[in-house]
Amino acid sequence: MKERSVFFNYLEYTAVFLFFFILRLFPFPVRAWLCEIFALALYYTATPALKTLTKNVNHAFPDKSETWKKKLIKNNVINMGRQLAEFIQTPAINDNFFKKWFVPLPDAQSHQKIYSDGGICILGHLGNWEWHGFLAGKLSGRDIYTLVKRQRNPIMNRYVEKLRNQAHMQFIYIDQNAFMTISKLRKGNLVAFTSDQNARSSGEFFPFFGRLASTYLGPASVARNTKVPVYFVWSYRDNKKRLNFEFQEIQKPEIPKENIKEWEKAFTQSWVQILESKIKEHPEDYLWAHNRWKTQPENPEEVWKEFN
Repeated sequence: MKERSVFFNYLEYTAVFLFFFILRLFPFPVRAWLCEIFALALYYTATPALKTLTKNVNHAFPDKSETWKKKLIKNNVINMGRQLAEFIQTPAINDNFFKKWFVPLPDAQSHQKIYSDGGICILGHLGNWEWHGFLAGKLSGRDIYTLVKRQRNPIMNRYVEKLRNQAHMQFIYIDQNAFMTISKLRKGNLVAFTSDQNARSSGEFFPFFGRLASTYLGPASVARNTKVPVYFVWSYRDNKKRLNFEFQEIQKPEIPKENIKEWEKAFTQSWVQILESKIKEHPEDYLWAHNRWKTQPENPEEVWKEFN
């Protein structure tokens, strides 16, 4: 990948910083509305990412009417805009804001226990995964560790990392020593994986909305090598646009851990199926704009045989 110039990196950072600074001048409801309008404006100019969104929704829900899909797409774009406003708000969240916009279900005590006791959390791009990290840090009073890729722009990377650090979210970069994740878990910390991105050649293929999707086995590998509990966590917006947060424990396969590939594929398939079921319940809150199905196997018929 071609390295970008220092000048371009600073120019990009300055533009984003000024954009965020201006939006922070507005109260949150106004900022959210402005970001929603901004997202809709981008959608109606048909940017490549939003073309991908439309294509993915059409593939995922072939039996739905065009009217249903158009409404879903529009509301999904609005939610993406709102998530931008939520991200900008994160460093300034106070107790009153937290009580108004965060709804942990079934109750805050249940979430507090899993975040305080430590373990693995697997998230998809459903709802607001950024605020799930804030919720975990707020309720537990501890730092939460999340695996991320470094951004191409190192200046932007430091800026985003600083914003997240202020909310008890610490980064573990995927190019760092893999043992770091195991070490954090063995010390009783909570480590989060957002693993429903296109894993390209690094992943294995699993069915997802009727198509094969290359999926990371990292969470499965870590879960197999530790004795900590594993939770699938997700969020979605209610009719007041509050974020509702839920979780469920993922049962580990009753397969000998020595059967590495079989164990990890069974574990991964279990959380992928949970994610798909939750997206179907809250389709407007999923990040349809990412190119989840871009990578395809050379021998799809052989891969499908494993799941038939």
